[in-house]
Amino acid sequence: MSAIEIHRIPVSEIAANGRLRKVDPLKVSGFVNDIGKRGLKTPLTVSQLLANGTHRLICGGHRFEAIRQLGLSEVDVVIHTGNCARKNGRYPFHLSQRAEAMRVIPATIQAALDSGGTMLCHCWQVTLSDGTVLGFTNHDRQLDFDGVSYEPQSGFTPSEVELALGLAISTQEVEGLLDSTRIKDSDLRAGLWDNAAVTVHLVDWSQIANRMVWRKASIGQVVHGSLGFGAEMRGLAHELNQAKGRFYKPTCDAEFGDSRCTLDLSDDRYKAFGTIASSDGSLHLYPTDLVTLAGNDTEGLFSRGKLTFTSGANAGLPFDIKMHIGSGAGVHLILADATPYDIVDGDSFSAKIGCDKRADSCQQLFNNFLNFRGFNRIPGNDRMMLQIDPDDEYGNDGSSLFSEPDDAASAETVVNPSPLTGGFFGDIFGGDE
Repeated sequence: MSAIEIHRIPVSEIAANGRLRKVDPLKVSGFVNDIGKRGLKTPLTVSQLLANGTHRLICGGHRFEAIRQLGLSEVDVVIHTGNCARKNGRYPFHLSQRAEAMRVIPATIQAALDSGGTMLCHCWQVTLSDGTVLGFTNHDRQLDFDGVSYEPQSGFTPSEVELALGLAISTQEVEGLLDSTRIKDSDLRAGLWDNAAVTVHLVDWSQIANRMVWRKASIGQVVHGSLGFGAEMRGLAHELNQAKGRFYKPTCDAEFGDSRCTLDLSDDRYKAFGTIASSDGSLHLYPTDLVTLAGNDTEGLFSRGKLTFTSGANAGLPFDIKMHIGSGAGVHLILADATPYDIVDGDSFSAKIGCDKRADSCQQLFNNFLNFRGFNRIPGNDRMMLQIDPDDEYGNDGSSLFSEPDDAASAETVVNPSPLTGGFFGDIFGGDE
């Protein structure tokens, strides 16, 4: 690896115009104090000498401004010998070259933009969570392309868009009127518009083939009333704020019944059926009975489970069960979210058992500890903050919290009882201990 060569050049030969990143006066003030006392510790990075006799500033805008305020005549620099672009595919440094890495606008669209004419319109393609594709436009007549009809005067009205540089999230508000044919109240209430994918096209309505994808986004959670709805349309950078991958935590991170959990929730032992005797209309349900094919409805068994209505206005819609209270004729189910339509006496439903994600439940209730996807031996925050003591009576002596015993014969044996039988949970499911 070759050594970095530092040059000393006149400050007047450095050009810092055309930079997109503005200098922060507060940061500049800090650099003025630091450079004034200790000198410049990190050289600026500049381009090779350009035809106009200057070096373009590549890196060090705040330091360069501090140097100018200090009135220094010369400065140490590293001269970048390649083109004015960072490695690893990052954007070019100054405005003229940064444009090369941005959106490419077709020449025909650019000509229409430059002309100042009014033949351009926006078309919004919205893909709902169930795969339904809807099209809307702010033009005064229907436009059709790529198999989608873009409807005018639909009541789908986006606001001005707020675009942001870097990883900041671009946003736009969307408002709409409920329409019986396109924007349906039932779809909004069922959550089909939540996180719907949106593609915005910029289209020349006089010749539809002259168009381009202007931006892509997703619709946030929808808030709706009796006559209309509102939602935030979020840029793609929003996905970077979402948790991805696994976390180290003591509870299981698998979805109950998925391929990582491996349990088959279609098993009769995990299901129940019931009919509503009374309710508050949306959240609190009082079934006539909670009939399980395993013959029990022990309190708490269906907490964190799933309830799906099989009749009534909410038929087919699934809901999370927040809490299961009581048993027998006194069963009370509380849903995590209110139902979109009123629950009436006589509505029927099916329910699936819940899981609290704890290792003990996975082992004892479901006999599925080998597929437990948590880290149940991670010490909690309280233990992590305790001072290590070799003589600590609770074992906080700094040694491993889990290690193999010297005598293999005395090793702790994890016993998995047969599923839903034995011990406490055997009583729940009617099994023999």
